[in-house]
Amino acid sequence: MNIYDIVYHDISIIKWDEERFLKGLTYGIPILFPTPNRVEEDKIRFEGNTYDAKMHGLVRNAKFTVDKEKNKADSCELKAYLEWNQETAEDFYMFPFESRLEINIFLQDNCISYRYQIKNQSDKNIPYGFGIHPFFNKITDKVEIKLPLGWAMEMNDKKLPNAKEIDNLGFDLSEGIYVRDNQLDHVFADCTNELKAQIFYEDFQINLRATEDFNYVVVYTPKQD
Repeated sequence: MNIYDIVYHDISIIKWDEERFLKGLTYGIPILFPTPNRVEEDKIRFEGNTYDAKMHGLVRNAKFTVDKEKNKADSCELKAYLEWNQETAEDFYMFPFESRLEINIFLQDNCISYRYQIKNQSDKNIPYGFGIHPFFNKITDKVEIKLPLGWAMEMNDKKLPNAKEIDNLGFDLSEGIYVRDNQLDHVFADCTNELKAQIFYEDFQINLRATEDFNYVVVYTPKQD
């Protein structure tokens, strides 16, 4: 399930990228479950057992079943679910926890909101993480990003973060920085306020908000030609 095209006032904020799709790379706004970030040795360990894992999880390109679709003049709503069990999930052997992932997306007044629910359909505890990965279009060189709160974690050579703060990051995201001047791939912790990040374009801005469940923010600004 993925929103891969968002247009605001004829400006493509999220756009379809066939090249990245064919390479299996991130595009649009994919759902990240059950492992949103990189995983050490591609393994997760839980209650004495070890399971295989993938960066960004197992459902980025999974086919969800649309349960509800409602369109009005000033809003729209989409509700979909994914049954995760041995009969329905190709990668169930990697994450053998019977469950149901439900996603509700609501659009109104220039605001897109996500709600999610994970239902345990077994008698076992489920280890999981959840996130979304909005891949915004840079559009111009005058795009800024700002994080009101949070500190950047140190990472090893495999880009795996730890719980230590980088002593000298070299820039201050709380003040805002131009995307063009920096190649970031950092995890920020303790982003405890509702407003997680802001992206400033020349004529408008995007505010990213989330509940207190989400106190980590990943900022990724890959090099572009």
